[in-house]
Amino acid sequence: DLEILLDGTPVFVGEIRRAPGVLACPEEACEHILFTQNESVLLAIEEHDWLPSHFPVEDLGPAATSLAANNRPPTAGFGPSLDLGVASEEDLACGIDGRPLTRARSCRTSTTGTVCESITLVIHSTWGDQFYVGLTALELLDGSLLPIPLTSAHLDAWPRDVNELEGVDHDPRTLEKLLDGVSCTDDDRHMWLTPFVKPQPLQDSNEAAAWGNLLRINFGEERQTVAGFNLWNYNKNVEDTCRGVKEFSVYCDERFIATFLCRKAPGHVRFDFKQVVLLDQPPARAVGPRSAGAASAQCATPSSAPRLPSRPRERRMSTSRS
Repeated sequence: DLEILLDGTPVFVGEIRRAPGVLACPEEACEHILFTQNESVLLAIEEHDWLPSHFPVEDLGPAATSLAANNRPPTAGFGPSLDLGVASEEDLACGIDGRPLTRARSCRTSTTGTVCESITLVIHSTWGDQFYVGLTALELLDGSLLPIPLTSAHLDAWPRDVNELEGVDHDPRTLEKLLDGVSCTDDDRHMWLTPFVKPQPLQDSNEAAAWGNLLRINFGEERQTVAGFNLWNYNKNVEDTCRGVKEFSVYCDERFIATFLCRKAPGHVRFDFKQVVLLDQPPARAVGPRSAGAASAQCATPSSAPRLPSRPRERRMSTSRS
């Protein structure tokens, strides 16, 4: 919540919406907060509002006429002149005042991918739950940022799901639910949930269990170009979003790529909470277990992908929490 005081008097108490995280729609990152409902004041604000000048031309509507009347080109130039007194696209490199024109880039449609036979995700932390971790859906993206077709045969995880706990059988939150095509949902029957294995300091770098939860997509002999992921974090309800993945490292075959931060799910479906993770855009600052504290700092990110341990079916993990 945000509280704004004017000379000690509250003029606004409430929530502001989350920024979209992309530059394609600058208006989506703007929140209007009004301190009055006086129409004359609101008209004066609208008359001096600078925001429409940063909208794309096709979104301006009547505002475009005002811009042309003031002999001012729109900040965003798309395509040829629209009979608004605006120069053609080639001439829009600079405005009439000589200043370069800028606009938010449109969404990327391609990127550089990594060719590999397998992708391994090492989950380092959750959003607070000490016993379980999960995801709602997962898509791998190729170099054109299109989903790579996957089946349950491509997936493996350690631990695989909550059915590996003692006394738990036929729980629907299995690994295959990551690929069932239901992504923006709060129905946990379409989600994956597994016991959370907290990473521990290691003496043996090949001891996979101590690295925490592992999720692997294996393409077999058919190598794929992987550019990133579409992720939907665990979203059963507001309380259980703490079971979502927070920090995870990505490996292509045996090569470490980066450690990423996964957004917490909202706990509802009033908007699509998909997160796009691109492998060629690692976080600007280092994230991972080493930033979580002195104890976690001992759990350095392995330089090569840990191996999934073999697990006899009759061996069950002890139940930590009902």
